[in-house]
Amino acid sequence: MTHPTSGHLWLRALLLLLALVALAALLAPQVVLGLRAAGLDISVSRIFSRLALVAALLVLIAYRRSILDRVYLRSMWRWDREGRAQLLDGIRYSLGPLLLLSVLMVVLGARDVLPQKLDRGLLRLPEYLAGAAIIAMLEETVFRGILLGLFLRFCRPAAAIVATSLVFALVHPLNAPDEALFAPTTFSGFHALIHLLAGFGDPSVLRHMVGYFIVGAILATAAVNTGRLYFSMGLHFGWVFFIKADGVVLSRNETWSSVSFGSNRMVDGVLIWFFLLLVFILVHQATRRRGGGASGGTQPGNA
Repeated sequence: MTHPTSGHLWLRALLLLLALVALAALLAPQVVLGLRAAGLDISVSRIFSRLALVAALLVLIAYRRSILDRVYLRSMWRWDREGRAQLLDGIRYSLGPLLLLSVLMVVLGARDVLPQKLDRGLLRLPEYLAGAAIIAMLEETVFRGILLGLFLRFCRPAAAIVATSLVFALVHPLNAPDEALFAPTTFSGFHALIHLLAGFGDPSVLRHMVGYFIVGAILATAAVNTGRLYFSMGLHFGWVFFIKADGVVLSRNETWSSVSFGSNRMVDGVLIWFFLLLVFILVHQATRRRGGGASGGTQPGNA
């Protein structure tokens, strides 16, 4: 059954989120100053975005009994032989197509190989692996665990996938502002927030949003079809790791239009979108046969 949630609760949660985001904007410059004193050069916008994410998590924790479905989350995190197989299959379905795409771009001349940076890439391999693992676990828990589970309580799986993917697309493509424009002053956190919001009018940001929407749909479809997070987590891990490593040894050929193959993020080119749609079909076909998803497994509110 669906758990009713009052409008007043959602309003309080939204007001709490806005207050915490404002607090994050005030704290970000102070955190940056402290980190720079310790020898770490990190931008105000990056710290603000991390603090804003913490703010969202704090709201979820504060309203966890009304918003979160713990039975659903436990079912999505079941770790057994099938979970391990899904994780490995997700990695395989991410790295394989991306490797083929990179080879194709090099053959076509859309990417240039930088062999002189290979040693640097190998030295940073543990960093890439750790970073990809952390990002995959955190984002899959938030987007395909908590957020997708929340939408599944109120709408059909297809609508929940679309809604989750829209949120995923909205929060991902925003670029950090130039640090020279936003030195760590009292209100630079708010300046960074305004800059990020203004970025939605940039055509390149809109192209990123289209790509991230398709990526979000792939990940959400895998989670819904399998009834677990591991296939989508494997996909996410493979994509993040490959893009980090690929950016070291390959660079975009400036003679090619960025509209075709996009940047090294591999989401913002028109041809990349067709590639992602093919991956969507492959993942949908591979995961719908595994069963246990929203059509037949545990759904939020249906334990």
